[in-house]
Amino acid sequence: MGNSLSLMLEKIRSKFLLELAERSSLLDQAYQNLKTISPRTTALMDISKIAHKIAGTAGMLGFVELGNQAALAEELIRHYSLGGKVDENALRSNITKLIDLMRSAE
Repeated sequence: MGNSLSLMLEKIRSKFLLELAERSSLLDQAYQNLKTISPRTTALMDISKIAHKIAGTAGMLGFVELGNQAALAEELIRHYSLGGKVDENALRSNITKLIDLMRSAE
């Protein structure tokens, strides 16, 4: 049973890494849209959706820092979308760090 569980987790991890490469490209595009397209709502929602998917899985698969960074990005965007004050530089820095962590995990 231990071997089959390990094999199953390795398959999940491999699939996560494959999807991470695609999500990294999508996140990079959404980030570029955030900087150039108005209204920013669509770009922020795209970033939030990607971050949510990563935050929910990364930590369980051993990518703790990546999961934490994704959760932070999602939380910053949620706070911003509810009308809260968010430091624009902090938001951009967080998203950039998330993209870098995603690429280094690939």
